[in-house]
Amino acid sequence: MGCDFPEELSRILEILKANPKGMSVSDIAGEISVNRNTVSRYLDMLLISGQVEMKTYGKAKVFYLSQRMPISSMMNFASDMVFVLDRDFIVVETNDALCRFVQEGREAICGIPMRDSALVAFDHPLITARLREAMEGAESADELRYVRVDGELYYRVKIIPTVLNSGIPGVTVMLEDITERRRAEEALRESEQKYRALVEQINDAIWIIDAEWTFTYASPRTERIIGYAPDELMGKNIFDFLLPGEHEKVIARLTDVVGESNGGAVVTVAMRHREGHTIDVEASISPEFDELGSLAGFRSVCRDVSERRAASRRVLQWKTFLHSILQNIPAMVFVTEARTHNIIFFNRSFRENFGADSDLVTGRRCVEIFPPDLCRVLATGDNEAITTRQEFETDAMACTISDKGERTVRIKKVPLFSSSGDLKYVLGIVKDVSASV
Repeated sequence: MGCDFPEELSRILEILKANPKGMSVSDIAGEISVNRNTVSRYLDMLLISGQVEMKTYGKAKVFYLSQRMPISSMMNFASDMVFVLDRDFIVVETNDALCRFVQEGREAICGIPMRDSALVAFDHPLITARLREAMEGAESADELRYVRVDGELYYRVKIIPTVLNSGIPGVTVMLEDITERRRAEEALRESEQKYRALVEQINDAIWIIDAEWTFTYASPRTERIIGYAPDELMGKNIFDFLLPGEHEKVIARLTDVVGESNGGAVVTVAMRHREGHTIDVEASISPEFDELGSLAGFRSVCRDVSERRAASRRVLQWKTFLHSILQNIPAMVFVTEARTHNIIFFNRSFRENFGADSDLVTGRRCVEIFPPDLCRVLATGDNEAITTRQEFETDAMACTISDKGERTVRIKKVPLFSSSGDLKYVLGIVKDVSASV
């Protein structure tokens, strides 16, 4: 390898090739008529370059032609780009990968100063500074951005001090293409930034808990929910923040989730806010497993549902209150489905006056339960309320009521709508107006 290659070195290699059993320094010196010290120096150069090998037998040193692959051939097997410079920055050797990259043959590169060759792009202040340091024995590694028309390329540049065949110092430059790695790292960094921004902006808190129920991550929204900053939770057990009795409920539910392997569960638990009051937290929890399939912990998306649950309780209380009123007013009240006309509700007064049994009436049509005359009365006004989608009140009608005989009644029909505006039910209110007729 190299452009500085004394004639004696070639003669030594030819002699060793003809003597595969090896030769001593004295034998080689005699063959080429050069003094022993000079031959020793040449042999050291060949040893360094890997072209000869040496074995010691007592005090004698025997040299053989190296059976190893020449460094120039090895360079061509490398996927990295490699070139070698002498102390004057003249290109001594290059490999096929680099020739392909610069689209030039070796004859247009080797033996030419780097700045005047196809490698001029590497005549960069950073690289030349590292080359001079390598001439003094300092190895280095840096990253280099290379701009081409078709885009940016990134290389890891390793510069290694080298002794050339001539014995003079040189450097080997190795360029590893790390473009795909850099692009992957950049994509990962962008993904992480987007993920972090998403986690920090959503109203829900993200918690990661290990198999010992200890916080290993909490997103910034945690403080808004339970009053603690994320770093205050690190290393603490989640059960320290649950109200008594919630511990067992959470463990039982998550044990079922892990055993069923169904992906996750939604659990609502009572937690203690930093300020001392109780909040209801809804947590969507998924188990996480390690590479061996063992439980590693849980990932949870949490939100404060205290207001929602309080509102639900208020709605339930209001429904209970209204139900109590309906059950105790003297008017006879019943509700039918607008589409099927099935009776789905009636109050105590309706049951007492018409002898309706809840088990026999609920979910059935009027004609399946009561006599035809009573059914005609109870159904009066349904079509008008459904067609006009407005309240409708009937005229006075005769009606037979158990234990009271024939009575006169008026019926008000009120259409009831769903939240989307669909007509779902018809409310019937039966009043006994016998006394006023």
